[in-house]
Amino acid sequence: MARVGVFVCFCGANIADFVDVPAVVAEAKKIKEVKISVEYKYMCSDPGQQMIRDAIVQHRLTSVVVAACSPRMHEKTFRKALSDAGMNPYLLEVANIREHSSWVHQKDKKAATEKSCDLIRMAVAKSIANEQLHEISVPVTKRALVIGGGIAGIQAHWISRMRGSRWCWWRKVLPSEGGWHSWMKPSPLWIAPSAS
Repeated sequence: MARVGVFVCFCGANIADFVDVPAVVAEAKKIKEVKISVEYKYMCSDPGQQMIRDAIVQHRLTSVVVAACSPRMHEKTFRKALSDAGMNPYLLEVANIREHSSWVHQKDKKAATEKSCDLIRMAVAKSIANEQLHEISVPVTKRALVIGGGIAGIQAHWISRMRGSRWCWWRKVLPSEGGWHSWMKPSPLWIAPSAS
């Protein structure tokens, strides 16, 4: 049986000014699998992360949904909080209610609130379906095949050699380096540089 925790962030005024956060929390509590739904001013702060860690242990959560800002900003922060509480960090879902709701519906608080509730419902459904993932290391063979001798091909070949690629194969499509660029004739708008 899934036991999901939903944590909604005010993000200062970024979310709270445009989304009715208490209404979103109340709506999340209505989802059968949600065992705890709480709000906090800054969920990414140390007290916010501690709230998540404590809830994982106290409510024996199987997955966590954080409704806050972009995953690009704090997904690693929240994953670490899950990991510190003994939960697989990949059982986290982030519902981006800042960029997807509050910022795009600044003139309509009701629409922003409804959309936030929808985003959380979707994140909860996805979190229930999530499976534990484990990080692996895979050896990389530093080899490259560059197709084309144009400007981009020359650049790609040069970069791969500079980054330590022991072998770099270069396949030119045209008979000379420079690609189509070397075959181009100056257009009527092209002005030759002055001799001075």
